[in-house]
Amino acid sequence: MRWVMVSLLLMNLAYFGWQYANPKIEAPLPEAQIPGVPTLQLLTERGELPPKALVIEQVQQDSPEPSPLIDLPAAVAAGEPKPQACYTIGPFAGLAAINRATNQFDEAGFVTQQRAVAEKVRTGYWVYVGPHATVKQARDVLKSMKEKGLRDVLIVSGSEPANAISVGVFRNEASAMKRQQEIEQAGYAAKLEERHRSEARYWLDIEVWKPDLDSDSVWQPLMAEVPDAKRDVRECR
Repeated sequence: MRWVMVSLLLMNLAYFGWQYANPKIEAPLPEAQIPGVPTLQLLTERGELPPKALVIEQVQQDSPEPSPLIDLPAAVAAGEPKPQACYTIGPFAGLAAINRATNQFDEAGFVTQQRAVAEKVRTGYWVYVGPHATVKQARDVLKSMKEKGLRDVLIVSGSEPANAISVGVFRNEASAMKRQQEIEQAGYAAKLEERHRSEARYWLDIEVWKPDLDSDSVWQPLMAEVPDAKRDVRECR
């Protein structure tokens, strides 16, 4: 019995030694593939990916070169040509008038630029009595004025001068002064004040780039077309 056990042990040792000396090489498993879908393959396996250095070089070649910096002080020092002379013509009361003048000077060869300015314009003259401290005082004065036969008189409230009694608004100064004297002769201290409003006034700025244009022979017929305007010299910018 002991010999049987020894024989089996020796046989197992012999088989184990043979397996170790001759290992079994298994074939790789087949890749799973879906019908109609190509097998995935790395670009490096296909040989289509260029070297990294070449990609960087191509990007650098395709990138636009930076534009050179401009030397601003040098550009300013170089300067730009300026016109021979500069003028301004006006004022013009409306757009129609300045548009006509603009067309005339443009056709003559000048460089023009329209400009609008808000100006205070006198609209008339106001004659009034006051101010009064209270509305009651103003009413008492108004009552006495009417009793003396003065007409076209009324209290103006909500504005300066306070509780004033208006006795008339006139276009010309002579009519206003006559009304003022009438009120004063009735025994009241009348005041005369100019009335104004803000209106747009138009000017035409002109640049002369050709020396032959800056002459009386050119200017006189053009200015004759705008008799209400004046010509002033201005600084060229």
